[in-house]
Amino acid sequence: MIVAISFAWSGKNNENGQNQNAPREGAGEELEYLILLLSIFAACTAIKLGYKLQLFNSKKHAALTLCSLFVIGSTLDSYAITRGYWNFQEQFFVGVTIGVMPVEEYLFVLVIPFLTIVIYRLASHAK
Repeated sequence: MIVAISFAWSGKNNENGQNQNAPREGAGEELEYLILLLSIFAACTAIKLGYKLQLFNSKKHAALTLCSLFVIGSTLDSYAITRGYWNFQEQFFVGVTIGVMPVEEYLFVLVIPFLTIVIYRLASHAK
């Protein structure tokens, strides 16, 4: 699963001794992850509508599938965060958390399965 993970950055330092590959600092960083997720969602929605893809057999099937994936994903992410498997760099999030996860991570748990389903249906549609 892709999340903003804290780790040591590699690469060369510039003349000021700062790592050139380190995350940039500046206004708007806290919206980067949210914008990325919303962009993925918008692209998937455009593909779904553009190719007239039917992702689910019914609204009930869609709700059941997405709710199940949301509960499973949120539970596993919360457990992994609590156990210290990964953490989040606060400067990339809006600062609102529910439990141990930032709200963007809940959005991630919905957007990535949606992306996967759209790609799968698009590949099936291309046959």
